[in-house]
Amino acid sequence: GDEFVILAPELESPEEVMPLAERVHAAFRDPINVAAHDLYVTPSIGIALYPKDGTRADTLMRNADTAMYRAKASGRNAICSFSPEMKAAAEQYFQIESSLRRGIERNELVLHFQPIVDSSDGSLRVLEALVRWRHPTLGLLLPAEFVGVAEECGLIGRIGEWVMREACCKLAQYENRKESGPNLTMNVNISGRQLTPALIQQVREVLRETAVTPTNLRLEITESVILADTDFTASLLEELRGLGVGVHIDDFGTGYSSLSYLHQFSVDALKIDKSFVGTAGDSKENLEIVRAIVALAKILDMEVIAEGVE
Repeated sequence: GDEFVILAPELESPEEVMPLAERVHAAFRDPINVAAHDLYVTPSIGIALYPKDGTRADTLMRNADTAMYRAKASGRNAICSFSPEMKAAAEQYFQIESSLRRGIERNELVLHFQPIVDSSDGSLRVLEALVRWRHPTLGLLLPAEFVGVAEECGLIGRIGEWVMREACCKLAQYENRKESGPNLTMNVNISGRQLTPALIQQVREVLRETAVTPTNLRLEITESVILADTDFTASLLEELRGLGVGVHIDDFGTGYSSLSYLHQFSVDALKIDKSFVGTAGDSKENLEIVRAIVALAKILDMEVIAEGVE
């Protein structure tokens, strides 16, 4: 694998361990040349100290491993020392993971639908599908409490596919009702872990199975995810648009918010992050940011959606 252990019994004080970890980091700063390619390696280092963090080898190893995963979660290429709080967090993580696996099998996930209305006349224009988890003992859990775990342990693909299919089934019901009108659309959030070529096939199959009008399905992707790999993402978004599906940039304003990338991607709407909308009445600066985003969307012929209006 790619995990290694350094045992340093010669250190005389805990203060000496950080310089050792920093020397390891320094050793990886230069690229490694393989087959005429420069490869950059970014080590994530977890530290456990004897006897504070354990008196047995297996305990020290487990706690160092826990600290290493915290270093990875903080953005990788980091150094992190073990703390008792990490142990509690790790135990909670594994409890959520195991419960979530069972919850998916037991159909404990449900969808709630957030209405998005036209500000000019108050008419219902869009429904946003929001996943919730009806945990048997903890009650109704919001995405912030389990989606991160789902992404880390590889369950987000199954959850994302289920959300899209369920949302499109609901949309198909509305499309068959005359009173709903012809323009009701469904927004579905897409995790960065779902942005793979498999997403195209998944969307194609769901549209075929549910007979939903492709232009009535919009996928929401956060700004930071879009910018992670611009060339790959641009190609993927172009394929989604080719299916007739709309693409929205979620949490706009929290990333680079660059004109250059907006021109690069095929996007239908900008969704202003609620951190700006919610304080626009109290902060002149945030109000001007909201105005600027609305003006930008108009210039680029995009729709604009405001989060946090409640």
